[in-house]
Amino acid sequence: MRGSIPTPDRDYMEFGGNTACVEVRVGEHCLILDGGTGLRSLGQHLLQCPPLQAHVLFTHSHWDRIQGFPFFEPAFVPGYCFHIYGSTAINGASIKHRLMNQMVRPNFPIPLLHMQASLHFHDVAPGDCWVLPSETGQDPVTIETGSLNPNDRAMGYRITWGDRCLVYATDVDHHLPGLSTGDGNPAPAPLSPNPALVYLARGADVLIYDAAQYQGIHSASGDDSTPWELGLAAASAAQVRQLVLFHHSPKDTDRHLTALEQHLQTLSPSTLCAKEGTWLPVGQP
Repeated sequence: MRGSIPTPDRDYMEFGGNTACVEVRVGEHCLILDGGTGLRSLGQHLLQCPPLQAHVLFTHSHWDRIQGFPFFEPAFVPGYCFHIYGSTAINGASIKHRLMNQMVRPNFPIPLLHMQASLHFHDVAPGDCWVLPSETGQDPVTIETGSLNPNDRAMGYRITWGDRCLVYATDVDHHLPGLSTGDGNPAPAPLSPNPALVYLARGADVLIYDAAQYQGIHSASGDDSTPWELGLAAASAAQVRQLVLFHHSPKDTDRHLTALEQHLQTLSPSTLCAKEGTWLPVGQP
């Protein structure tokens, strides 16, 4: 669950060295959140299953979120079906265009067009909401989007199934416009949880929150707040049951993250630092 770049080193194995990719099993649906290098391992697992349909939700297209897609082997196998969602980039490129662009020479030798699975691309925007119906009589799955960072168009996803809810929020920008100082210059706003994040995460069972760039387990409040402090504040304001921090900094070893998790649990006992390969039940004791 790394940010920016994989960390294949013995000091990072407990919490994991792959970049962001989260599998969600809800009802009969398989959802995949982001396609970092962890997507390759997930693909190997999915190849052990009968050909299936899955929904791949990209938050944005920084390299650490898409670099596993060219190595996602089920996408090259006929019979599999993937619905792929993402917002439009600042330059107007769709998620399809961005995934195609990283799979052309000189970047990659095999183009996306060689993928033989059924690929269906969907452009989504902040505030969109859609339903994945059930074919087995179970509750449908509702997916809602929210804009969390206008600078890189990062989107969060709220996934609801019956009375269970998971929110995936990444690259959140907490720097909101300040008020005027009176001399025509904007005053810096005190750092506080992004209201869009608080709204998206309202009452969720689990909030998976991007909290890279840890600066140590003790820090000051205000403008020096660290991402994990803002994550705790957002989870509290949204009345989230459990906060899970992921996208760990490449600098943070297992030893550091263990100490951080222990500290966080003195503040909020249910808070976890994500570990690669962990299965977490949502909405259950």
